[in-house]
Amino acid sequence: MNRTNSIRVESGAWVCFDHPDFKGQQYMLEKGEYPEFQRWNAHNDHMGSCKPIKMHGEHYRMDLFEGPNFTGQCVELCDDCPFLQSTGFSQNCLNSIKVYGDGAGPDEHPGFPLAPLLWLSGAILDAVQLFACQSLLPPPTAPAEGEKHTSSYTQGGFASTPSAHQTHAPTTSSSMLPGASHAEVATRECVYYNDNWRTEKTNQSGFERCEGEKDKRLHCYASWLNTTGTIRLVKKGCWLDDFNCYDRQECVATEESPQVFFCCCEGNYCNEKFTHLPEAITPAVKIQPPEPGPSLMGVLVYSLLPLAILSLALVLACWTYHQRKPPYRHVDIGQDAGLPPPSPLVGLKPLQLLELKARGRFGCVWKAQLLSEYVAVKIFPIQDKQSWQNERDIYLTEGFKHENILLYISAEKRGTNLQMELWLVTEFHERGSLTDYLKGNPVSWPQLCHISASMSHGLAYLHEDLPYRAEGPKPAIAHRDFKSKNVLLKMDLSAVIADFGLAVRFEPGKPPGDTHGQVGTRRYMAPEVLEGAINFQRDAFLRIDMYALGLVLWELVCRCTASDGPVGEYQLPFEEEVGQHPSLEDLQDVVVHKKMRPVFKDCWIKHPGLGQLCETIEECWDHDAEARLSAGCVEERISTISKANNTINTSTSECLVSMVTSDSDTDLPPKESST
Repeated sequence: MNRTNSIRVESGAWVCFDHPDFKGQQYMLEKGEYPEFQRWNAHNDHMGSCKPIKMHGEHYRMDLFEGPNFTGQCVELCDDCPFLQSTGFSQNCLNSIKVYGDGAGPDEHPGFPLAPLLWLSGAILDAVQLFACQSLLPPPTAPAEGEKHTSSYTQGGFASTPSAHQTHAPTTSSSMLPGASHAEVATRECVYYNDNWRTEKTNQSGFERCEGEKDKRLHCYASWLNTTGTIRLVKKGCWLDDFNCYDRQECVATEESPQVFFCCCEGNYCNEKFTHLPEAITPAVKIQPPEPGPSLMGVLVYSLLPLAILSLALVLACWTYHQRKPPYRHVDIGQDAGLPPPSPLVGLKPLQLLELKARGRFGCVWKAQLLSEYVAVKIFPIQDKQSWQNERDIYLTEGFKHENILLYISAEKRGTNLQMELWLVTEFHERGSLTDYLKGNPVSWPQLCHISASMSHGLAYLHEDLPYRAEGPKPAIAHRDFKSKNVLLKMDLSAVIADFGLAVRFEPGKPPGDTHGQVGTRRYMAPEVLEGAINFQRDAFLRIDMYALGLVLWELVCRCTASDGPVGEYQLPFEEEVGQHPSLEDLQDVVVHKKMRPVFKDCWIKHPGLGQLCETIEECWDHDAEARLSAGCVEERISTISKANNTINTSTSECLVSMVTSDSDTDLPPKESST
C-alpha cells in the first residue's frame, strides 16, 4: 500500500513511522480507531513501517541530566510529568537521558497536546533530540495476558468518533517550537487549536499549513476568553493578509478589556505564546508653575495650556481609534473579524449557523448568531473563490460605507483542502430581499416612494466617483448583477444593495479587472449585453445597471396599491413574455430584436404619481444606452414625485381623476447623462 488514510488498532500499542526501516516522523497509536491521517497528527497519508511496543511489566523510570554524558542536574521520573519545571528541573533543554523499563514518550509542549515520540528502554539521546522536551509520560498500558498486538489499515476512510487520546487540553503558555525564529517574517505554519472542534468536525489541535495568494502576507493568530480570571483558549491558526499584523513577531493583544481577546503575528508558530498588554494611556503633560508674581495673561496661559493639550490628545486618540476599528470588531475572521480570521476575523468569536435562508449561483446564505447579534453568512465553495475574493475586495474599498449598502463585517476561510469553504459575514436583515417581500406583500404609495428613493440613493453612491474625501477616495463601482433579489430591506423598508461578486471598480490609472461582457442574471441584462455589443468603458457599465434599475422599479409598481385597478400577483420582468426560465436566445428575441419591455397598465398611467414614475422607468430602460438616466437623476425625480403627490387620497377615485390634470404637469428634474 502506498497510502494509509485510516487505521484501526485492535489491541496493544504501536509505534509507526512515515518512512521504511523505522525512520522518519514517529506516531504512537493506542487501541482505538483513527478514521483519517490527521487523527494521529500526521502531515500526510504515508505510512512506511510500524512495530508493536513490547511491554515487560517493569517499573517505569527515567533519569534526566542537564549536561552531556549524564552530568549536571539530575531528575528521576516514575510517572507522568506534564511540566518538567514543576519537578524542580530548572532547565528548558536536556542533554542526556537514561531510560529504564518499557520506555517513555516526550513531548515538546506541557500537558501532552501533540503526538509524542517514543523512547524505548536503554535509549540514549543527544541534545538535538532533546532540545524542546517539556513533558513526559510512560508508554500506554500493556495488553491483557494472551492478547496480541494487532492493527488493521485501509486506504479509504470510515466514520468514527476520535478516540479519547486525541482530545488535548489547550495551553496558554509554552516555549517556542523548534525551527521558529523571532526574526523570521515569512509565515508557513502556525499552531492550530479549535475549541469548537466537535461541532465543526475538525481536529482539536496540531499545526496548520498556511496558504494564500502570492502577493498577500500570511500571519498566525490566537483568540481567547478571560471573563472570570480563567483563560479559555478559543482558536489558533493561520490568518490572511491583515495590516494590523505586519511586522509583529509576538502575539500580543493590546485592547483594554474586549469580550474576546485577539492577537496576530508573523513568523512560523509565533502564536504558540500569546499575551495581553493593554496600550499605555498617554500621560498628561506636566507644566512647571509660573514664577511668583506673574501677569494675568501668564496665569491664563499656564492654566489653560494643560487642558488644551489634554483635550487635543483625547480628540486625537478617539479619531485614531475610530479610524482603525471597524463597526464590528474583527477578532479579517473573517476570516477568510478570521478568512478568512483566517482572513478578516469573525471566526475567533462564537459564530453559530442557525437557518439556511437562500441558495444561489455562488453558494448559500445562512442566518447566524455572533455573540448577541444576528448576522448573515454567505458561504462560497472553494471553486467560486474568485467571486468571494472580488466581493471582499469591493467591501474593503477605502471609505466604502453607506446607509444603503449592505454592511460588511468580515471574510474568512473555513476547513482545509477539498472541504474548504469561503465565508463572507455581513449584517442580517430579517425582511430578506425585495423579491421575497413583494411576493408576500403589496406596497402603498409612501412605501413605494421610500423603497425606490433609498434604492436609487444607494446605487447613486455606488456609481459616484469621489476622489476628494477625508476618509480616502472612492472609485466608481458598477454592480453588474443588479436585481430585486440583490436588494435587501431593513425593518423600516429602507433598501440596501448587496452581492458584489461581479462588481467592477474603476480606479484612475488601473485596469478595471475582469470585464467579461455577458455576466449577471439574463432576465435583467441590457440589450447591449444580450447581443454582446458592450463598450468596455466605465459609463457603459453604469448604464447597464440603470437598465436593471428600471426593471426593479417596474416590479415595485406592479405591487403598488395606489392605483384604482386590482393589484396582481408578483411577477418577474418579462415573465409573461418568456416564462420563469428563459434562455439567452428567448431574451435576445424579445428585448433586442422586438425591443419589448414589461407592460404598464392603464390605471398606473392615470395615477399622477405612478404615471410620472412610469415615465422615469421608460427612460431607465431606453434601448439607446446613452439616453438612459443616471442613478442620481432617478433619485431626484423620485424625491420630486413623492413630494408632489404626498397628499393623494388613494381611496377616492374621483379625486385621483381630478388630480391627473393638475399634478401631472409637475416639472421633473432635467434628464442627465448616466456619466
